[in-house]
Amino acid sequence: TVNTAAPGAATIAANASRRTVIIQNNGANPIWAGDTNVDGANNRGILIPVGDTLILDSEAAIYLRATGAASTASIMELTK
Repeated sequence: TVNTAAPGAATIAANASRRTVIIQNNGANPIWAGDTNVDGANNRGILIPVGDTLILDSEAAIYLRATGAASTASIMELTK
């Protein structure tokens, strides 16, 4: 479940062994991905529309924030 409130902890922890992370929005509302300041109301982050997938090559922590309730995401990490 992806919350609408500002995330207190990373949804996806930093991982030095990670090559790629794949995030699919399976919920009923758009999700935003970004750093600790992720905020869809202010267009801070990368928008993941309903049914879409975001692929990031990153080892950093990733924070997710939904624009409405009943939001879920599938997450897969590919490691080095």
